[in-house]
Amino acid sequence: MADPVEDKNSLGERLEKDREKMAIQVSELKEDYNVPHRWRVSVQKFPWPWITGAVLTGFLLSHLPARRKEVYLWSDPLQRGPLREVHPPTSQKDGAGAKSKVWSFVKPVISAFVEREFYRRLRRPSKHAIDQRDIPASFRKCSRDD
Repeated sequence: MADPVEDKNSLGERLEKDREKMAIQVSELKEDYNVPHRWRVSVQKFPWPWITGAVLTGFLLSHLPARRKEVYLWSDPLQRGPLREVHPPTSQKDGAGAKSKVWSFVKPVISAFVEREFYRRLRRPSKHAIDQRDIPASFRKCSRDD
């Protein structure tokens, strides 16, 4: 025999429950795939590994070999002979290379520190700012006509 026919009310209730369940699953799925939010939470939970990784990445990227610019010159513009390669001059002092390496490592750290302090001071309310809640209600909406 055939199954008994369900009434409209029970079908509507089941449909509504299924819709709610799907809405919950969709919101969980959206939350799982929100990558910027997950990164932000990760950085807030574990700041030191992220800072260490950023410093190491910057250090490694700063030590990538620079692209060398090759310039070819003819010895005599009228004579089309073999080309010779010209290299940029190298530093004569060994100490200058060490200083530039240290500076290239320290510069991003200093700039990040200065930028953070600058941003922190911009966001902090000034000491002399007046909070509207501290002003009595009778003084808030005063006009000269009163």
